Amino acid sequence: MNKKKLVDVCLGLGIVFIVVGIGMNLKTQEKPKVEIIKNSQAPKPTINGLININTADLGQLDTLPGIGPVTAQKIIDYRLSHNGFKNITEINNVSGIGPKKYADIASKISI
Repeated sequence: MNKKKLVDVCLGLGIVFIVVGIGMNLKTQEKPKVEIIKNSQAPKPTINGLININTADLGQLDTLPGIGPVTAQKIIDYRLSHNGFKNITEINNVSGIGPKKYADIASKISI
């Protein structure tokens, strides 16, 4: 086998290994978490009228003062990635919720 053929074979094998490696990497990547809530099973505010931040849907969170759809989605994303809120003060960790916004919603939320 001459040198050029050997280089071509090695180059071909290298490309095959790269493609296989990329395919294996894509297969093992974590799938994004998605929360689907059907309207018939939509969570309701708690009995005392508070919004449960661990079960509320985007529409319910959007009713909180100063919380729009973007921040409501951030709340849902946070609770999905952190397995729910352990206490209501943890909502301060959500991007877009600072001390003033927390003060406005603290009396309206529960876990």
